[in-house]
Amino acid sequence: MQTLDLNGMWSLCSQGAGGLSRIPVEIPGGVHPALMVAGLIPDPGFGDNAEKLKWIGETAWTFERPFIVDTAFLSQPIIDLVFDGLDTLADVSINGHVVLEADDMFRRWSVDVKDTLREGENLLRVIIKPGLPGAGRKARYGFGSVYSPKCVTAGIFRPVHLTAWNDARICDFGFSQCHAGDSVMLYMGGLIEVAGDDFDGYRVVFTVTGPDGAPVWHGDGRMAVGGPGAFNGIAEIESPKLWWPNGMGEQPLYTVTTVLRDASGRDLDRVTRRVGLRTLTVETEGDAVARLMCNGRFVFLKGAVWIPPGLFPSHVMPEDYAFLVGSAAEIGMNAFRIWEGGAFEDELFWDACDERGIIVTGLASMFPEGTDNDAVAGSLVAPFYHACLPDDLLETPDETNGLRMLRAPVSYPHPETLEAHVPPADRNLTGPTMEARVAGNGGAAGLIGALAASWPLPLSFRDWVWLSQIAHGVDVCSQIARSRADPLCSGVMWKPFASCWAIADGSSIDTDGHWKALHYLAQAAFSPIMIEGIFCEPDRIDVRVANAGDVSCQLKLTWRITTLSGLMLEQGKADCVCPNDSFTVVRTLDVGSFIEQYSRRDLVIWLTVCDAEDFVVSRTPVLLALPRELALEDPHLALDIDDTLTVESGEEAFQVTLSSTSPAFWVWLDIPGELAQFSDNFVCLEPDVPIDIYVSTLNRMTQFAFRRKLRVRSLYDIAGA
Repeated sequence: MQTLDLNGMWSLCSQGAGGLSRIPVEIPGGVHPALMVAGLIPDPGFGDNAEKLKWIGETAWTFERPFIVDTAFLSQPIIDLVFDGLDTLADVSINGHVVLEADDMFRRWSVDVKDTLREGENLLRVIIKPGLPGAGRKARYGFGSVYSPKCVTAGIFRPVHLTAWNDARICDFGFSQCHAGDSVMLYMGGLIEVAGDDFDGYRVVFTVTGPDGAPVWHGDGRMAVGGPGAFNGIAEIESPKLWWPNGMGEQPLYTVTTVLRDASGRDLDRVTRRVGLRTLTVETEGDAVARLMCNGRFVFLKGAVWIPPGLFPSHVMPEDYAFLVGSAAEIGMNAFRIWEGGAFEDELFWDACDERGIIVTGLASMFPEGTDNDAVAGSLVAPFYHACLPDDLLETPDETNGLRMLRAPVSYPHPETLEAHVPPADRNLTGPTMEARVAGNGGAAGLIGALAASWPLPLSFRDWVWLSQIAHGVDVCSQIARSRADPLCSGVMWKPFASCWAIADGSSIDTDGHWKALHYLAQAAFSPIMIEGIFCEPDRIDVRVANAGDVSCQLKLTWRITTLSGLMLEQGKADCVCPNDSFTVVRTLDVGSFIEQYSRRDLVIWLTVCDAEDFVVSRTPVLLALPRELALEDPHLALDIDDTLTVESGEEAFQVTLSSTSPAFWVWLDIPGELAQFSDNFVCLEPDVPIDIYVSTLNRMTQFAFRRKLRVRSLYDIAGA
């Protein structure tokens, strides 16, 4: 089997009178990126450029490239042209002969082109016709959505190649698993394709290796006698290492290698797949709540809706998937739901979800109603056998049976992200350009009105942006806590996970990769053990602790009641027991006397739970008034910066110790002009209780430069107090 890579530099031109003359285009790639590189159009994501560039999606485009085929390659009896991704309505020809008419962005296309090739130079041409809603299967977000502008893409967005072969090959392979006792039966099967008509003499050999790379099973497959190339095999794996969702265990992956051999024992083809050994099913009980179960344990879904991470499919890089999926896992998320307006992501996305324990649901929403499980599976050639996908692709929790979807409120991206995408003259929150960058029906007026109802009014554009993030994160985390306490809730997700352009939406990561306040605050909301204080009018605080673990735990509760000037009024401690999979009221605090002596706007209750080793596992402040009503005082923030050290991820980081003499709410660090990752951010500081934050920057910095550029602010600064 031989492969001829057809990626690299092609030419691009538009069809019709007055069309664009040829320009170079890198494949994988698309029309918009090529026109930007050539300097012919501005970035569609900047200002209102997307509106001005709609003509691109209404134009037919031609991609061409010559390629050389030598005698040896051409001598093979079958030569397939393979496109891993075409966007979308495409007529493909070789040397003037039409070989493919494509109409589906979500699949791989393969066609035998042997008869159209000639020795020496050949010409491959792909004509992409204008995309229209409902014409073929194309990601709908390009036609404009609540999360994206209208930017109809076109191109060859994934690799393309020729494959020549002369005997037989594996054309399909998959597996299923059955768990019984302390073993797993792995059922493997597939199909072979032959160059002629004779399937006799071929054999298939399977090898299963463990997560450590050591072989755990080896054997021959069975070929269907006289059949159309079907084969199968069964591997028994004793004492398997089970795959678990993030936060419930590890994610060991086994490797299944399938080798096709001819009668002489010569290897003809090889397919390798990774598999996580687990059961991932849905159980619906008498309360009609659909609960996802992994290896027999209930999985409370903690996640978000995945939308395409950019406007242009070809611009999503491997490091983008690693960063986004890794960012989800780092804060305790365990699930994504695929948005019905999006696309099937690259294999790298599914691999990353397998490796980080992120369950992926919602694939059925991308298909017409009534599509059965086999039809969905048949369209998902690459991802169908991944550990992250439920066993039944159609039967997953949704809003009709227990999953809670959080759509409001929304927040702006990082100020630097907005400044990179919005011209200075248009940075007016209620102006038309910014209005177009607010998701949802309420628009900018609704966002600002919601902030003004509960929060102090900022004095600058940047502070409005920061405040929107804080309010968004606080609101969503409050909804997460309520959802975790609801026995009829099987999971909670916000929508979307990460933005695909610079917009105010419900995301926790903006389009330039900045974690928003929600992403940091959700670390505590998704923690296996979480403490929460509920103010019950007129004078009671119910202290509740969530324990998402599978065993009961003994915890140490401490509380302090202070004024906003830092005066300590009461403190106490108590031991508490939290049953597994529970949300338990562990203490009730009477604050009536303090409310009488002080105003509600001047009180804060600090709650902390520690484990048996006195390690803080969760902490939170409880306010008795709206943030705009608080009698905020200067918290006198102090920080200490240690030399760089190596953290668990292997990165070098600065240790920043924050402290205050009076309560400080939603304190955040920022390094203008630098992309940085913080171990925590938007923290609330209890008086004289320091918090350590580890900061790693994309570009190496000296401590002097880091200290000079670091900015520390809090709600007090936004309020203009």
